[in-house]
Amino acid sequence: MWLATALVVLAPSFAPGFSAFPAAPVAAPVNSQGELTPAEFLEEHEKRLASHAYFSKVPMVRAAPSQAPIALYLHKPQVETPNWQAELTAAHLPWFEALEREFRTTLATPLGLKRRADIPLNVVCVLQTSGDYTNYGDAVQHTGLVLASGYFERRSRWTVTFHGGGRHPLVQRRPDLLREFSDALLHAHLGPGVGELRAPWISVGLGGYLTSSIGSLPSTLETRAPSKAVLAALARVVADPLERDVWLTPFEELLRAPDIFTIWSASEARAKARQRKIDFDLAVGTPRAQCELWMHFLLDAGGPQRRAAMLQYLALALNGRAVDGAFEKAFAPETPEQLQREFFRWALSEHAKLDPKAAVDLALVEQILRPTQPAGASTKPGAASASPAAGATAPTAAQPSALPGALPSVYQRLAPAPDDHLAAHGRVLQRIAHGELALARTELDALLERAKGADIERRLERERERLVALTALRDAHFGALVASGAKKSWGFGQRKFSARLVKYENETLHFEENKLGVATLEVRHVPHSAWLKELSKELASGEHGWARHYAALLEGSDGALKRLDKNDARCDDLRADFESWYPGVLRLGEAVKRLDELIVNGLIADATDATAQFEALSALRRDFGALELVQSRETLLREAATLLLERSYSLANLAAALPGKAALTVEGSLRWTLGFDSPAELDVFEPRPDLFAGYRASLVALGEEHVSGSSVRNGVLRLTGSGCAKLPLAFEVPVAVRRRMRFEPSGVPGSPLAMFVVGYRNAGTYVAANVMGNVILHDSDKGVMVADWPTVGALFDVGVWRETELSVSPTHVRTSLGGVAHSELPSHAAGNGAVLVMWHSPFAVELDLYEIEGKVEQASAKQLWAKLRMAAAGW
Repeated sequence: MWLATALVVLAPSFAPGFSAFPAAPVAAPVNSQGELTPAEFLEEHEKRLASHAYFSKVPMVRAAPSQAPIALYLHKPQVETPNWQAELTAAHLPWFEALEREFRTTLATPLGLKRRADIPLNVVCVLQTSGDYTNYGDAVQHTGLVLASGYFERRSRWTVTFHGGGRHPLVQRRPDLLREFSDALLHAHLGPGVGELRAPWISVGLGGYLTSSIGSLPSTLETRAPSKAVLAALARVVADPLERDVWLTPFEELLRAPDIFTIWSASEARAKARQRKIDFDLAVGTPRAQCELWMHFLLDAGGPQRRAAMLQYLALALNGRAVDGAFEKAFAPETPEQLQREFFRWALSEHAKLDPKAAVDLALVEQILRPTQPAGASTKPGAASASPAAGATAPTAAQPSALPGALPSVYQRLAPAPDDHLAAHGRVLQRIAHGELALARTELDALLERAKGADIERRLERERERLVALTALRDAHFGALVASGAKKSWGFGQRKFSARLVKYENETLHFEENKLGVATLEVRHVPHSAWLKELSKELASGEHGWARHYAALLEGSDGALKRLDKNDARCDDLRADFESWYPGVLRLGEAVKRLDELIVNGLIADATDATAQFEALSALRRDFGALELVQSRETLLREAATLLLERSYSLANLAAALPGKAALTVEGSLRWTLGFDSPAELDVFEPRPDLFAGYRASLVALGEEHVSGSSVRNGVLRLTGSGCAKLPLAFEVPVAVRRRMRFEPSGVPGSPLAMFVVGYRNAGTYVAANVMGNVILHDSDKGVMVADWPTVGALFDVGVWRETELSVSPTHVRTSLGGVAHSELPSHAAGNGAVLVMWHSPFAVELDLYEIEGKVEQASAKQLWAKLRMAAAGW
């Protein structure tokens, strides 16, 4: 919880009379070029404490020095126990040390940040009780909000907290306290001349990011992942259009705001414009969740390319050079809008993973980025918009989007055939279940025309009788509600309002003036369960009252079958259909509904949209793969999935999907390292026994016991017998392959061979090197063959690990052995193509490192991306 304070910046006041601190070991002063040594810094701070408005009146003791650049000061208790210093130090210092270590590892070292010359240490003051902390807050003049857990006092450059008491124990207060301390660490690493970081989204975001996985031990700070609570907080606001319009801060505002108060003020202004009550928790918590999750997305979840761009931007920001356009330049060619779309899709998807019960609708992303009035709801001018209740069906009047390339043809062929009466019946049932009664009637009448004389005709006629009765019952209910003039509660997502229904016509509800400004709502957005529970006894027992059971059964209401009237023949028919016919047809209808959504609502504007469509296709296949409707479209589904994956391809996405470790270099090359810690790193190799088969057959024959094979265990790839394997990625020069290998110790005699081939295009064009660093180049297209290859077998040591590198540039082929240059030949511009491993040995060849760095050939990269994503999605 935050404590409100006056937003006033004044110079600190000083008071005499502060007693000297007990001595503690500090390094001797060594002053160079005006820098403060730790000893000088502490001396200056203790003078400031001695004259401070609050600390001049309380006794503080400096704790034993830390291994980290941290000075801890402890409030001396009125009654001292023998171990009070040790207890307070143990409760607090390890956490500050752990956060400082993670800050250094995660940010300072990668960004090349140095501590400011005038802040060689971070100071933390620990008061005894919450009462002491409250008195401290009353005594100081603030430059920001004082948290209930701690406060980083920028002018004095110390972080203040307390040990005991208060509403919450230390373990619950610690996350907010450490976020304040992370702000102190940032402040201590600002570049020369940067007095204050004018980018609150960075300081707030990094504080949450660095402490996101905090647990019961300081070591938990070593891992970071977005928390369930933070994701849920953002998802809740995103899902409610009324809260979203007020409290969700546009990314442009987050990026440009000079301080956190500017962000809060903008939210409050939006609330006042909509006549909404100021919700302090939402005003503070929502942008805080956004900032924290943006850091997770840009530094981790968004892939190595975005991480590199974010680190570049952070380096500029912390050195005061993040001028307008710096963020856009760092992330080019991606635009902020593209990043936002993918950010919100990621955040909502992560929320769904951590909370499987959450109803997550990725279509909300488009509403966030391009707000439009939801179908079925209208508001008075200047009032907040309303959205349909959760689970409402998407608008059906939408026209197919312009799908580029071959996708329109594929998507249209996914649609059920016009003579598939069963699929059409399933679609109609889904319409009725979701309240789309008018549209269901239109489709049902058309289906009856097509199905004349078919076996299903009688069932469809019975469906029309039920639909007519249900429509009459619903219309009578809302007509009666208008006539009664009763005021009732209406719900939109997580918001509610009270209003009278003043008119009901054309399946549209018209409301009197209300606090949310909702004027109209299409009745299909009111779930059956909502109006059935309010049905009057008169209507329930009237001519069409039996149809309430029909609606409840279609909506899946618990116990609906048991409530059927046993003395009504129409209910007997309902029971028979729901026990034998409807379950299967409803499931088929859900599959048809999902196909319809793909066909009608597919937006393929960018890679993020393509990814969402691929996930929808995969989910359709996974959820309904046993249905003949889906099985018969397997080829089309694969075709569409492949086209979508082509649109979602990027080298950063591929790097994130590769087994092993993959990263993008600043030059745009891929560095792919296989350490063989997982069988997936073996699976990525494609066995190619046909390659170099003749050459291997010409070598010393291997016995029948030397079976060709490969396996991964304990970080080692083991190759036996004779074989060849190809990596699925091709590369362009310049390219380098590094590997560490040995021949397994064995008493079996024989001459082994292990070659590493780069740029393989055909049997006559390639560059190869052996374990001893010897190299050969063939280019049959150019009639070139050069080699540094002994005519007699090279000497080698069985059981000795050797690290060899083969690099190919446009002009030269070079090898090194153990880091020492070995061979060099002219490359004749050869080297573009596949990468192979070939072996022919009476004893096993073992590798524990295989690393490739080079420009990726795009066609092979897209094929591999599609293969990996398809496999991961269960295709």
